[in-house]
Amino acid sequence: MTFVDFEQRLTDEVVTPMQEYLKLCLSDGGEADFSEKHIEKCAELVRTYGKTLSQLSDSQGAARDKKIMAAVKKLILALNKLNEKTDYAMLETDERENICALVQDFAVACGLTDIPEDGDVTGEWREF
Repeated sequence: MTFVDFEQRLTDEVVTPMQEYLKLCLSDGGEADFSEKHIEKCAELVRTYGKTLSQLSDSQGAARDKKIMAAVKKLILALNKLNEKTDYAMLETDERENICALVQDFAVACGLTDIPEDGDVTGEWREF
C-alpha cells in the first residue's frame, strides 16, 4: 500500500462515513456530540501517522518495528484524547474497526514484522 492508497482509504473508510453519520445525526434538528472540526482533527492525526511511516529511514527489523509501533502509540493516544473530548461519541464500533484496520495495514505495508499476538497493533493503547 502506498501513501496515496492510505490517504484514499482514510477518506473512503474513515472520513466520509463519519461525515455522513454526523449529517444523519444533525438532520431534522438532531444533535451530535462531535462536529466537523473533530472529524478534521481525526483525519489530520491519522494522516500525520501515515506521513511518519512513509518517511521512515532505511532501518530494518526490530529498529523499524520500534519506530512503527512508536508512531502507532502516538496516534492511538491522540485519538483517545480526541474521542474523550466528544464524550466518547465519535469513535464507536465502525469507526474503530476502520481506523484500526487502516493503521495496521499501513504499518505492515511499511515493514512492521512483529505483530502483537492478538493481531491488533492498536490494542495496547486504544480506549475506543
